[in-house]
Amino acid sequence: MAMFFEIYAASARDDDLHARFVVPVVSEWVTPMVQALEAAGVADSRSLAHRILAVHRGLLLQATVSGPTPEIESAHRDAVEAIRNEIVAP
Repeated sequence: MAMFFEIYAASARDDDLHARFVVPVVSEWVTPMVQALEAAGVADSRSLAHRILAVHRGLLLQATVSGPTPEIESAHRDAVEAIRNEIVAP
């Protein structure tokens, strides 16, 4: 995971790396989520998919730096519940 975040950060300073790494990685994660959310009838599925990805990566970064903790696990459960509630009861 540390290498993933190192490359991610380096791509902010390198346009070629950004195009070869970040653009495909984001697309590979976001596109299937958008499709699944759209199929489930979720409004604004693209925004929600990006929020899911942002929270997931943020928690992964935190766990990579600090190691897994009960607080990170709790934050993950809270995020999943909030997103589930947004999908189920819009």
